[in-house]
Amino acid sequence: MLRPAHQLQLQLQAQQQQQQAAAGSVAVATLDTSAITENLHGTLEWLDSELATVTLLEPAATARCTEAAKMHASRAAQLHETLCKTAQEYKVLDDRINTVGSAAVRIAERLEGLDQHQQRAQQALELLAYFGELNVPTTQSGAPQQRSAVFTDAKRIAQLVRVVKQLTALGQELADSPKTAMARVAIEGHANQVENSLLQSFEKALDVRDAGKMKEFAALLYELNGGESCLKLYIQKQDMFFDPNSRIRDESLAKSPVDCPESGKFVDPRLDQFYEDVLRCCAQEWLLIQKVFFNAVFVMSELVRRIIEERITDFVGFLLQPTTDIGVHLRVLNFLMLETRNRLISQLGEYNVGEVVAKAVDSMLKPYQDSYIAKELSWLQQSFQRDLGDFNKKKKHFTLETVQEGSVVDLDSDIVTLEVVLNLIHATKEACTRCCNVSYLTQIPGNCSKLFLLLLDTCGTGYFDAAFTQLERLGISQAAASDTQAAHVKAIHVFFRFSQVLTQAVVLLMRHFNEEILPLISSSANDHARCNDAMEQFLERQESKVVFGLNLSIDSICKKVASILEDQKKSDYKVKESEMPSFSVSAAICSVVEFVSAQYQVISRTLDGQNLDTFLDELGLRLHAIVKEHLMQVTVSPGAGGMQLMRDLVALKDMVFGWWLKRPSVVVVVGPGSSGTGGATSSPNLGPANAAGLNLPASATAFEQLVELTKVFVLPVKNLGSLLSDSPHLNSLDAQELLSFVKLRSDYEPDWLGKHFF
Repeated sequence: MLRPAHQLQLQLQAQQQQQQAAAGSVAVATLDTSAITENLHGTLEWLDSELATVTLLEPAATARCTEAAKMHASRAAQLHETLCKTAQEYKVLDDRINTVGSAAVRIAERLEGLDQHQQRAQQALELLAYFGELNVPTTQSGAPQQRSAVFTDAKRIAQLVRVVKQLTALGQELADSPKTAMARVAIEGHANQVENSLLQSFEKALDVRDAGKMKEFAALLYELNGGESCLKLYIQKQDMFFDPNSRIRDESLAKSPVDCPESGKFVDPRLDQFYEDVLRCCAQEWLLIQKVFFNAVFVMSELVRRIIEERITDFVGFLLQPTTDIGVHLRVLNFLMLETRNRLISQLGEYNVGEVVAKAVDSMLKPYQDSYIAKELSWLQQSFQRDLGDFNKKKKHFTLETVQEGSVVDLDSDIVTLEVVLNLIHATKEACTRCCNVSYLTQIPGNCSKLFLLLLDTCGTGYFDAAFTQLERLGISQAAASDTQAAHVKAIHVFFRFSQVLTQAVVLLMRHFNEEILPLISSSANDHARCNDAMEQFLERQESKVVFGLNLSIDSICKKVASILEDQKKSDYKVKESEMPSFSVSAAICSVVEFVSAQYQVISRTLDGQNLDTFLDELGLRLHAIVKEHLMQVTVSPGAGGMQLMRDLVALKDMVFGWWLKRPSVVVVVGPGSSGTGGATSSPNLGPANAAGLNLPASATAFEQLVELTKVFVLPVKNLGSLLSDSPHLNSLDAQELLSFVKLRSDYEPDWLGKHFF
């Protein structure tokens, strides 16, 4: 029906091709459109006729489609209904299949149960037959009853084990029946016979270490009675338990001599060798146990427990015999604790028996731990007494004559030394280290506090208190106050060396307490408080000794200085105008400077820090007071006498300032000044800025002020009134005190008060 249109399309394509072919020529042909128009009209007519035909056929086609749709829907409904019926029938069939299957399962279970019941009934009949057989000992003729093959055939030992076990259970159930007594006796006899036979076979296999046979017989014995007899036999057959030579070797090893140094790390080769042998045996037996016993861990735990309770306990007893030296005993015990924890328990724990090992070891070591602290205190006391032995000998022969004059650092001439304290602390540290290893965890604070309190008591009462008492008994106080300079210097030397060692010992003890003891006792409030209180009391007692010695030293030095100044004549500063003035320091002041400088050499080498600053300042103030009091008793002539006094006081001031020039805690400005003989190479220039802003000790300021006061003997009388206001060092001086110095002038007249003062 579409042929005309197709032909039209072909004609148009042919014309287009002709036009393209003629495009290159000069003349262009004219398109003939009449034929195309004619074909187009023909095509339209054909299309109209086709449209009319389709319009006529459309109602019939629609009716046929509707009918076909109805038929399809009806058929689909029929198919759906058929499928629903089929599904329902399938469900019914499935339910019937399930029902039949469940019934089949129940039937099978019943059949199986019946089979089991039948087997049990058969076994019960056989068991009753065996039981009845054993309950008849003889035949009617008196001959022995013939037994079943299970009781006589050695090859059926496995079956016999099961039969005997079942018969034993049956006999226990019928124990109340007197008629079964004969059977029970026979059953017990067979059980013992079977067990003994299996044990003998197991023992033979064990002797040759045949793991396969051992496993077979061990399994039968376990089935028979739980395997307890087999386990006992296996453990008893270990050489370490039944061989007497093994015990002899262990005892010989434990009692063999060993080098045990008093200090340093101690290693006991005997224990190393013993534990090496024990661990080797355990490793060897573990390989066999795994092959033989199904409950290998339990068997290994029983073996290890027996080894610890018997062999190791005996060896430890030999090592720690009561007759052993207590020091060696404690060092061996400490090494035993460390080696047992770090080596034995650790390596045996690889067999999953760590809990059993820990309990057995705790039980073994408990007696030694319970008695440990008493032995440790006893050893520490003995160690202290040994360290104090030389001190006690020296104390008996110590006199001032044993002190070498001028040797301020000679330890051999000291009644106490720091070395003794270091030895005491070292022994305590060793004891505390053992205490942490040996003591129960809960007892460590209490035990360590006991050790530290013993150390404090020994250092205090046994050492420093005893030394101080010896010094007092020898009359050190009287020697310090002696007029003999040699005896005085020795006494001061002894006191300051004692104070120095005591101070250094206190520092060491406090460091030991804070770094070593405190971390060990901090978990116990009571022990912490007790040690703190003891430490405070110790410090108070030792401080009182130091204070006493320092005060005694200052008193003795001042008394000696006052004694030297008493030799000076009251008229030494009353120089006549006709006499030639002296340009040197007076003899008395030279003696004072020489004496005090010698004491300073001792003091500066035995005291340090704030203690030295405090002591020197107090000594300087006391010397200032003595010198000032001495000046109130002399007469000074103006001019030459005043200059002589100024030279003497400058020498004393240079001596005092010489102390502070070497102290880092004091700031002194050194400037030009007069020279002296007090050991100082330069004189501090104490101007207004110095007094106002520098960190000067009171003793230095006091001597500077005293030197400034000597101007009253040099200045003319008319200038004395302005001395207080013009001198910055005398601003704080009372006018009456200045007047008391003015009255020392040899030319003093009472009417000066109205003319030049007030």
